[in-house]
Amino acid sequence: VAMMKDASGKDIGAMAVGRDITNLKIIKEELKNNEEKHRDILDNATDIIFVVDSKGHFTYTNPSFHKKLKYTQKNLANTTIKDVIEGFNKKTKNWISELDGIQNECVFVDSKGKELSFIGGSTAQHNEKGNPVGMRGIYLDTTELKQHERDAKTQSAKLESIFNSTQNLIMFTLSDDDKIASFNDNFKR
Repeated sequence: VAMMKDASGKDIGAMAVGRDITNLKIIKEELKNNEEKHRDILDNATDIIFVVDSKGHFTYTNPSFHKKLKYTQKNLANTTIKDVIEGFNKKTKNWISELDGIQNECVFVDSKGKELSFIGGSTAQHNEKGNPVGMRGIYLDTTELKQHERDAKTQSAKLESIFNSTQNLIMFTLSDDDKIASFNDNFKR
């Protein structure tokens, strides 16, 4: 707002210039709402999600990352991706290209040194010149699944051992259509 004056300096009115920023405010509010939705998704995901910079330092980790890998923000500050994902040569400079676009099963090491199985992938982040500037990843914890798989194999081996070690018994199973589905060594003999 500017005051308008006559030749003697007496106020004779005012002049105002304004700009309609309604659309700008609407867009800003939509962006804020979208950001909140995406943040909510990331923060409540059960998979671990992280972003690291070009040196491998973590710039974002979701709550699941901290829960499953037992890292605090403080001890994560001195930790790099090479410390968390097992199998890296610590001196490797091409670690971003080694991880870029690979969907795989790998072992993560938690803050206490415990190894955990994960499956997932990472993708490189690039600057406008195409140079890698970091990495983002999302991985699913398969540690319990792997343990159940090992337990099932052990149980199966025990049952097969019992099935085939009975000296004086023949054993067999039948399918739904009364065909022999499996049998022990005594039955075969």
